[in-house]
Amino acid sequence: MSFYTLYGQQASITGTVVDSLTKDVLIGANVYVIGTSLGSASDNDGSFSIKNINIGSYKIKISYIGYETREITVDLPEAEVYDRGSISLNYTTIDGEGVEVTAQAKGQMDAINKQLKAKSIKNIVSSDRIQELPDANAAETVARVPGVSIRREGGEGNKVV
Repeated sequence: MSFYTLYGQQASITGTVVDSLTKDVLIGANVYVIGTSLGSASDNDGSFSIKNINIGSYKIKISYIGYETREITVDLPEAEVYDRGSISLNYTTIDGEGVEVTAQAKGQMDAINKQLKAKSIKNIVSSDRIQELPDANAAETVARVPGVSIRREGGEGNKVV
């Protein structure tokens, strides 16, 4: 068996990914052959092409953020290019968990008011804000105030300048 006969036993799949309602193309949709490392992303025209697929039957998975993932079965009996045409995806909402929003207004407002009422220029950081910061030590926290810098030894701030 020659090289060309072996290499010629591979097919390709092409198509276009579109929104099911508007028929707008979906740029960057993921299209891949399940069980293989073969895949592609749709281009600016919504088109995709997956090459060098061995002949046989496969499932193709198409996904795009905000749309329902779709799987289609394709049969590739011969080594040729198979055009799947337009593949429509349905828009969906993404369900998430509740988000809790908290505020630190009181501490920050006090700090801002002290800065505004000061007779000289001051920078004040509230204790509430300091507690939220992921700093390793007090020197790291103080370095967040404008005009203050620190010296580091061993990667950790230890001297305020």
